[in-house]
Amino acid sequence: MLGLPSLRSFLLGAGVLLSTVSGVRGQTEASTGVISGTVRDQAGGILVGSVVQVHHQQTGLARQIGSNADGYFRFSLLPLGDYVLEASSKGFAALKRTGINLRVGQELVINLEMQVASVGQTVSVDALAPAVETARYDRTQVLDNRAI
Repeated sequence: MLGLPSLRSFLLGAGVLLSTVSGVRGQTEASTGVISGTVRDQAGGILVGSVVQVHHQQTGLARQIGSNADGYFRFSLLPLGDYVLEASSKGFAALKRTGINLRVGQELVINLEMQVASVGQTVSVDALAPAVETARYDRTQVLDNRAI
């Protein structure tokens, strides 16, 4: 049986371990971002199994997933920076979105609308309209070195 001093040491150690793990998780989420969205056709129908890929332009990192039964895709823990998002689905023109800039802790929701393809057609969208982050509300402020 553990004595009172041993029990205190155990609980203190467990508390330190849990706070360390929580802090690391928070730092990881704070230094990365998320890109998610839904893939649909021109009529608004959900496209299941579309291949969606992100490319980090600074590092060359590429990740690929398929849209789920709701047409939804999500890339989490992405390094910050500029991205290109590409999607393809059988019977539809390949889609390419550029100008995506992911910032600290941001979750960008970028919904994709696929066009019915003619033979060998690709749709490219440049100068992406600013993405609206609907997943959370934050108030931020930039501090210069005089304020710090």
